[in-house]
Amino acid sequence: MLYTKSNTVGSDILIQNIQSKLYTALKISWGISDDVRYDSYGRVYKVSSDKGAIPEFYVGSEDYKEMIFDSTTNDVLSFFVLGDKTSYQLGIETADAGIIFKINIENIKPAITWRPDEEIKKDILENLQWLLPKIQQGKFRVEITGTETGYKNVFREFEGMTANKERGFYNDLNPFLIYRVNLNLTYDIHFTN
Repeated sequence: MLYTKSNTVGSDILIQNIQSKLYTALKISWGISDDVRYDSYGRVYKVSSDKGAIPEFYVGSEDYKEMIFDSTTNDVLSFFVLGDKTSYQLGIETADAGIIFKINIENIKPAITWRPDEEIKKDILENLQWLLPKIQQGKFRVEITGTETGYKNVFREFEGMTANKERGFYNDLNPFLIYRVNLNLTYDIHFTN
């Protein structure tokens, strides 16, 4: 399911635009025909827990939803994280961001008999590269700056995820892939959607 905000401003306009288009493109690439197998969230917040920061999506009325991969229904979970620091000049901000994925790669690429992690990464990057020219307009720019794997790298902002192994989210072994695409976002803070 695609979880979006009703009103977006600044970085959230760009993030939601990427999120919505990438969700649709990856569902097509991976043959996902329903809204149950893939949960896509926009920008999450770092919420304090007893183990440290964890990613949570604001759902409204002071309620937040923790990003937990439900392997009984989900094959894909994705969400965005925005860096704590931005640069600013005349209403234009630039920030580092990341798209974090947890994917059951065996369910996404069942015909492949080896670990299809590189095939999945290729699908994500090719779809992003195809979409970015359609998203970038005016004072909105996106650059892919790199990728990362390994739960400690991918969840570096969320020490609560890496410290709390019973969450089961940290596993980057078959059949799961934990993957991060790093982005640099430039956006007009005055623009609203």
